[in-house]
Amino acid sequence: MQTDPKLNPVQSSRYIHFGEFSIDQAAERVFRGSMQLDISGKSYAILMILVKKNGRIVTREEIKQALWPADANIDVASNINTSIHNLRQILGDSPSEAIYIETIPRKGYIFNAVPVFSSKALHHSADHVQDDTNDAASLVDDAEPLRQKSSWAGRRGITMILVLAGILLLGVGIATFWVAHVGAHFSR
Repeated sequence: MQTDPKLNPVQSSRYIHFGEFSIDQAAERVFRGSMQLDISGKSYAILMILVKKNGRIVTREEIKQALWPADANIDVASNINTSIHNLRQILGDSPSEAIYIETIPRKGYIFNAVPVFSSKALHHSADHVQDDTNDAASLVDDAEPLRQKSSWAGRRGITMILVLAGILLLGVGIATFWVAHVGAHFSR
């Protein structure tokens, strides 16, 4: 079943921009600014899976099914770990302070950046040819943000609010106890 490319920005757009990075889907190349990065093979494929499912958890099983045959005689888990490690290193990311690729323990990975899909490149270079009409205004007009905020990040925000509310209530409880018991002792 073929989907309408107008409804799917991943298919209808040549370029995907996030942070300081751009992906040229037609050439299967990744750039930081105008510098082409060495992301290829399984690492590139995993990056594309994560970007296309932006804001949603991608399980290791989903990655395995997308990239390796069922009867593959290799250590798929090790290959996924190596590819994720390589991607993080190239993107300047880390597991402890994830900007782009976050590990969700015992579940998989989530792509946290908001990708912008465009038919125009963002930077000039010899390998990265584009037309002269590609200024920032035309890029913004042509870009289609997939999502403003990841649902996982929203849940983390709610969790943080609940933790802070709990700490506040604990503080109010301690203050009330102190006033009722210790404060009464001083007023005698």
